[in-house]
Amino acid sequence: MEPLYREREHVLTFNWASVQTRDVIVFKIKDRFYIKRINRVEGGKIVVTGDNKKMSSKFAPVDFRQVVGRVILKY
Repeated sequence: MEPLYREREHVLTFNWASVQTRDVIVFKIKDRFYIKRINRVEGGKIVVTGDNKKMSSKFAPVDFRQVVGRVILKY
């Protein structure tokens, strides 16, 4: 998600609200956390992309159960 979010920065997430297209979320896959922007929601899956297309890893659609929360603050 560089340049907006860089490695080793901290974020605060909110997990009591539903997520929407264009929200930035934190999700967990196999004991690793990732920050990506929601591109679209299809059925029970979330399609995510990084802001920096050249450096961004590609992911299969993320299940709602993998979402830790929506990013509300970077510090």
